[in-house]
Amino acid sequence: LLDGLGGICCWYTAYMMIGFLCLYFVLELWMLRNGISVESAHYGRTPIVQVASVRERRRETVGIALLFGRMLLFSLALSAFTFLPTALAMTQRISPALDVAVPSDDMVSKAFAFAASHPAVIAAFLGAVSLFVVVVFRITYAKRISERRRLRILAALILVFSAGAAAGLFAIRFSTCDLLSFARGFVPGGWAIDDRTPQLYAGVFVAVMAVSFFLAKGIPSNLKVACLALYAFLLLSVFAGPLYVAWCGFKQPNGFFCRISFLPVFVMVWMAACFVSSRCGVAKERSITAKVFVRAVLALFVVLDVLVSVHLAWGQMYQGYPQSFHQSYVAESNAEREDLAAEDPSTYRIAKNYTRAGMAALNEGMAAGYDELSSYSSANDANAVAFLNDLGYSKLGKFSTRYAYPILASDALLGVKYVYSTLGAEGFEAMRGTPNSMGAELYRNPFALSLAYMVDDGAEAVSFAGTEDPFQRQNLLINALVGSEQNPYVRCDATEVEDSGSACTYEVTIPAGCIGYAYVLGGGENPVYLQVDGEEPYMENFRFQDSLYGISGVADEVQLVKVGMHAADKTGQISDGESLADGASCAFYALDMERFRDIVSALSECQASFDAFGGNRIACDVEVQETDGRVLMMTVPNASGWEVRVNGSKVDTVDLVGGALMGIPVDSGANRIEMAFTPPGLVAGCAISGIMVLGLAVALVARKRVEARCPQER
Repeated sequence: LLDGLGGICCWYTAYMMIGFLCLYFVLELWMLRNGISVESAHYGRTPIVQVASVRERRRETVGIALLFGRMLLFSLALSAFTFLPTALAMTQRISPALDVAVPSDDMVSKAFAFAASHPAVIAAFLGAVSLFVVVVFRITYAKRISERRRLRILAALILVFSAGAAAGLFAIRFSTCDLLSFARGFVPGGWAIDDRTPQLYAGVFVAVMAVSFFLAKGIPSNLKVACLALYAFLLLSVFAGPLYVAWCGFKQPNGFFCRISFLPVFVMVWMAACFVSSRCGVAKERSITAKVFVRAVLALFVVLDVLVSVHLAWGQMYQGYPQSFHQSYVAESNAEREDLAAEDPSTYRIAKNYTRAGMAALNEGMAAGYDELSSYSSANDANAVAFLNDLGYSKLGKFSTRYAYPILASDALLGVKYVYSTLGAEGFEAMRGTPNSMGAELYRNPFALSLAYMVDDGAEAVSFAGTEDPFQRQNLLINALVGSEQNPYVRCDATEVEDSGSACTYEVTIPAGCIGYAYVLGGGENPVYLQVDGEEPYMENFRFQDSLYGISGVADEVQLVKVGMHAADKTGQISDGESLADGASCAFYALDMERFRDIVSALSECQASFDAFGGNRIACDVEVQETDGRVLMMTVPNASGWEVRVNGSKVDTVDLVGGALMGIPVDSGANRIEMAFTPPGLVAGCAISGIMVLGLAVALVARKRVEARCPQER
C-alpha cells in the first residue's frame, strides 16, 4: 500500500521505494530464517517457531516471496490510474538525458589506468585475494572441526575486506562527491544548498540510538549484521555514481543531490526505533514509573532534536525567501494577470524573464494558469524543449527552457504578446512606465501572431542540422513557414579590438533599420558576462541563463556598438584573474525590420480566433481562402493523446519542426477546430485500478463473512 501511494503521488519516488522494499523484504526474510520476528526484535518477545524440515523452510520462503511479489504488483495496479500514464509519458517523448561522467564502455580502460597509477593498492588487493584462496584450500584438507571453524572465520574476514576494498575503490573512482563532503553529510548543519553533500544527518538523538543498536546485548547479532549490510549498501549507493544513477532510474539526475538520502536515513531511524523499543520493553517489565520516566525522557530528547534540525534546515531552505515576500509576490503577480486579462481578453502567451526565486522556479505559468514558454520539469516534451533551445531561448541540451530575454521574432511566431522584463525589450512597446516590485516593466509585442495560423506545409521538413547558431535556425524556420527565402536575420560586421585573456571586446556594426543581437557560442558550462557600451553586465552561458541578447534598438542610421565578453570565477562574478574558456566566442546578427514586417504581414492573413485554450481542450475558428500547400500550425507539441476534429470530423495531425509544433489540415472556408487531450494510458490505468479496488472490496466482504461464520478461528 505504501508503494501504491508512492505511485499515485510521485512515480519517481515510487521507483526508489520499490527497490528499497525489495531490500527490506530480504531483511525481513533474513530475520524470519534466523528466528527473529519484528516483535521480538523491537519488544523482546519470544522468537517465532522455525519449521523443522529444510524442504518446508524452502517452500515457506518461496511462498512468502510470491506473496510479496503479488502485493507489490497489487499496489502498483491500485495506482495504475496515475502510474501508467506517467510511465508511458516518461518513456516516449521525454527530455533527452544529459551527458554524465558515469561508467560506460570505457570502464575497463579506466580500471587499467587506476591500476597503473595505484600499484601498491592493487598489490594489496591481489594479496588479499591470494590469501583467501590459500585459506579456502587449507579448509578443504583440515582434519579438526575447530581448525575448520577458525579458517572459515578468517576466510570470511578476508572476503569482507576484499569486497569492501573493491567496492570502495570502485566508488571512489566513480564517486558522486569527495570523501570530505560525504563525511560532512552526517554533521549537523553540514549540508548546504547547491553543494555535493548528501543529507545523511537524521538528528543527534537518532544517530546515538542507531549506534546503541549495535552495542545493545538484547538485540540478536544476526539482525545487527543484516542491518549493517543494508545500511552500508545504501551509503555505498549514495557515494558510488553507478549505483546512485541506478536508484535514480538509470538517468543522471540534474541537481538536488542527494535524492536517495531518505533511504539510509530511514534505516537509521528504524535501528534507533528498534533499540528504543527494546529498552522500553525492559523498562516495562520493571515498573510503571520506570516506563513513564523513560517515555518522558525520550519525548523531551526527540522534541529538542527536532527543533534543532528544523532550525538548521529552515536557515538554509528559506534564506533570502521569506513567506512574507512570497505572499506579496503572488498577490502582485495575480493582480497583474487580472489587469492584463481585463485590458486584453484575447488568447495569447505571457512571458517573464525573472522568477520569484533563483533560476529554476520556472513553472509560474502552470501554477497561476497562464501560458508561457518557461518550464522546469523532467517530463517536458523533448521535441518542444529542443525546439525552443534551438531558437535561442536556452542553451542546447538543457532539459527545460528559461525565458531569459525577449526575442522579438520568435516571440511573435509563438504568440508571446506581453512580456515582463527587467532588461528592456528591443522592438517591443512599453506599456507602463512604473516597474513592479521585481524591477520589471510590461512590454507588448506589436507583431505577435495568434497561437494558430496558416503556414506553408514545408514546415514539416524543417531541419536545423548543420546550423551554427540560433539566428540561422530562426531564418530556416521563418523561411519554411512563409514558403520562400526571407532570411530576416543578417550577420553583422564585428571586429575584435581587444583580448586580454580574461576579456575580449568587439566593435559591432548594426545596419540601419535593424535590431542588433548577440549570442555566446562555445565555452562549455563556463559562465561569461556580456557588457554593451559599458552598461550593467549580463550573465550568459550559465545553467538556464543563456539566450539571445539585444544589443541595440532600431535606428535610421548605422550604429556602432561595443560589446565586451568577460570571464567569471566560480562564484559567478567578473574576474580579471580567470581566463575565458576555450572556444568561447560571440555571434552577432541584426533583425531586418522591413523584412520582418513583410513576414508577419504574410503570416497574419489567416489567423485563428480562440474561445478555449487551456487544460485538455483547445477550440478555435479560422477562415481560409486557399489551402493548397498550407496547413494550420497550432503552437503546441504534436504529442500522442490529442484528438483533433475539424468541422466535426476527426483528422490526423502532422509533425511540424520535428513534432515540436502541430499541423492541422483544414478546408477552404470556415473551419471549426476542436481539440481534446487524453493522456495515453489513462483509460487503461483507470480500468486496472477500478478492477483492483472492486476485487479488494469483494475480498474484504468475503473475509468478513468467513470471520463471522467461524469466530473461533479468528
